[in-house]
Amino acid sequence: MALEIVSDKLPFNQEQIEAVASAYPTLAQPLLQRWVMAQYGAAMLQVQAFEAQLASLVLTVRAKERPPSKNAKRALEKSLRKITHLLEHATATEMRNELEGRVDEAILDEIDFLIPWRNRLAHRYLRQRLTGPGEKTIKATPDMPFELFEISNAFTAAGRRVEQEQRAIMATLASPGEVPPGLVDTITLVISELVVGKPPRFKARGTGGAE
Repeated sequence: MALEIVSDKLPFNQEQIEAVASAYPTLAQPLLQRWVMAQYGAAMLQVQAFEAQLASLVLTVRAKERPPSKNAKRALEKSLRKITHLLEHATATEMRNELEGRVDEAILDEIDFLIPWRNRLAHRYLRQRLTGPGEKTIKATPDMPFELFEISNAFTAAGRRVEQEQRAIMATLASPGEVPPGLVDTITLVISELVVGKPPRFKARGTGGAE
């Protein structure tokens, strides 16, 4: 399920932030760093929601290409187990490749555009943008929260389009009387719980908690 952002715009524009950062650098820098971290977290949340939606679309495409099951309940349970596997183990690239030739080409183009940004965010965005070669202290720039906000919006919009594609395919799987009531909503609910459900608390090794 695509997650809705709280607001579609930021309270300040980049020129205003640049002016404040220039006039009061010592005061502005720690606040700017915190804002960047908050926007980074929001962007990564949308990335995770987008990957969950991709997993759901992959399973819907698989269901379209296999013979109908005589036991809808068992088929649903099996599909939900596969969703968990896709979310925990499959990469966005693997899921995209499985959709090749099976969904609208425009969606594949959008996924192709976003996957490098997903990888950049996860592996090096903050390290590259907040520090320079050989530097040990971080420094945020006024453009970073705005860039992260745009990235978050892009993943949000893509998640909506992927969800629309999933529902369109699901509607073709069988006649209305043959589709188990609430099938799409059930799958969407389970995905939502997997994405935003409470994870185990982290504890350092040897303390008996998650590692």
